[in-house]
Amino acid sequence: MIEEIIKIFFIFYFISYNTINLILIIIAFYEVKFGFYHSLIHEFGANIINPVQHGVSILVPAYNEEKNIVESIHSLLRLDYPQLEIIIINDGSTDGTLRRVKRHFGFEKSDIVPKTHLGTAKVLGVYALKEKTLNHFQRILLLDKENGGKADALNVGINYASLPYVCSMDADSIMEKDSISKLMRMFSVKKRPVIAIGGQVGIVNGCKLKEGEIVRYELPQKVITQIQLTEYLRSFVAGRTALANLNSLLILSGVFSIFEKEAVIKIGGYLTKFMDLDIAKKYVGKPQSTVCEDMEIIVRLHRYIQEEKINGEISFYPNPIAWTEAPERWTDLGKQRDRWYRGLAESLMIHKRMLLNPGYRQIGLFAMPYQFFFEFLGPLIEFLGYVCLPVVFFFGSDFLVYLKWFLAASILYGVFISCFSVIFGIFLEEENTKYSQKEHFLIENEFRKVLRILLLAMASNIFYRQFILLWQIRGFYGFLRKKESWEKMERRGL
Repeated sequence: MIEEIIKIFFIFYFISYNTINLILIIIAFYEVKFGFYHSLIHEFGANIINPVQHGVSILVPAYNEEKNIVESIHSLLRLDYPQLEIIIINDGSTDGTLRRVKRHFGFEKSDIVPKTHLGTAKVLGVYALKEKTLNHFQRILLLDKENGGKADALNVGINYASLPYVCSMDADSIMEKDSISKLMRMFSVKKRPVIAIGGQVGIVNGCKLKEGEIVRYELPQKVITQIQLTEYLRSFVAGRTALANLNSLLILSGVFSIFEKEAVIKIGGYLTKFMDLDIAKKYVGKPQSTVCEDMEIIVRLHRYIQEEKINGEISFYPNPIAWTEAPERWTDLGKQRDRWYRGLAESLMIHKRMLLNPGYRQIGLFAMPYQFFFEFLGPLIEFLGYVCLPVVFFFGSDFLVYLKWFLAASILYGVFISCFSVIFGIFLEEENTKYSQKEHFLIENEFRKVLRILLLAMASNIFYRQFILLWQIRGFYGFLRKKESWEKMERRGL
């Protein structure tokens, strides 16, 4: 009897998980084909300009980014948004990051003081560019500080930001020229006020760059990064588009997101051990570090919105607006997924009171349960499912029947979802390029590229998925041990 219950549980779990993901893809497809996002993409293609243009401070935390930092800053200097400032925060780098930025752009010592006072590590120096070199930027700052982690570096940037919106990004990412314009447009066209918004992130590996601009879109050359592309299509394009539509999105990529600065300050800034505001301690307890600040702050913003009865939402734009370098070594990929899983677990634990709590409406009854039961427990349950296979083989009477159902529910159904996600991603690119007249890597008149990605989406459920699963189990062990290290990956360079 117990054996039968275990069998039914595993099969039912995987069918439920994949069915929910299928529903999310359908919701995302409807929104892009017929709903709000369709009209928005059309507007951008028609060059409809937002008459209300709020200033944005771009925050660029950098720790040992000597290989990428100059190209990344050049991509920012190309942005066409009229009210911008750039704040680069050197987070105690031990390589030549600070020296390279100062020499390449000509930063000089400045006496500019912070406008806000979130608790942070010590700032060692403030540098600025001369006004004649700023072009249309209000100012460009370089802050040197003691090492405190990415979240702490972002809080330092917020302290010095002079504009009403802040944009967090990674120092190894490349932004599209119209990235800020597209996201800021959302702040004025959505029915409800937007508190924060992120956009789709693309993989830059394989693309041709010149002075911070992608001049040719190409597929990554290595299989490991091509498989990651299928993941990005599944999670960013389909999953986050649908979850945002349901006002249930709990994470915006740290690669590129925009926040209303005042809202971030009101909840105490990003979570760090230096946090010193009472309102922040109310939400997170004692100040602490986290390895996934981009999820924790979004969950806290949702909590703030619900508890304070604020009319606001967290939104998403389903179009590549920023590009990042994906891991090209298996060990680096594993470390990344280990950290992502630990970050998810930390965020869920810190805000556990929201789970299944009707007081937080769809966040408590859908968004948090989805993340907990499927994204957090999913790897543990799948791992147990594989462990139980030999047990059923030796002690069960119908092993082959169970094996067929288990593989169908967990692997074959997953293959279908992955392929459906890729097809949706291709459709979305066609919609975007139809209006923007911009070529991207999936539809460059080469059917073989699309076929290769589809085949990799299918194959990723056989070996790649189990590889990621083992690193997630490692992440679970690290979470139990309260591991805090990032295990920084090796970068090839942009």
